[in-house]
Amino acid sequence: MKKITLFLLLLSILGCSKTLEKPAKFLDKNEMTDLMFELSLVTASRSNYSKDSVFKEVLPQNILSKYNLDSLSFIELNNYYIQQPEIYLEIYDSINNRLQKRIKYFETLPDDPRDTIGSSQVVRIRDFKSVLK
Repeated sequence: MKKITLFLLLLSILGCSKTLEKPAKFLDKNEMTDLMFELSLVTASRSNYSKDSVFKEVLPQNILSKYNLDSLSFIELNNYYIQQPEIYLEIYDSINNRLQKRIKYFETLPDDPRDTIGSSQVVRIRDFKSVLK
């Protein structure tokens, strides 16, 4: 019984410690950060614009091809980095910092003079509190 328990314990330890090898199409941490940042921008833009928008033409496949990857290569690469949580966290922290910088930049831009909706035409929810009750 002890031999079986020891064998099962050893088997479970070896089974859980499997690490992935570097994929054939490997990107270093900086390139992976750039790729995932661009993919996050594309994903966000596609969800925020209508179907007839110009952003519909920017597809994740286009971003992957820029880095000479296909979807399977990206999955393998992503799985490789998932096995290294410290590096993966650094990648996502870097992406978050970039996004925050972009947000701050766009908040500092002046209003577009070509905007046809004046501030008096903006409808605010608080103006309709009586309707919402």
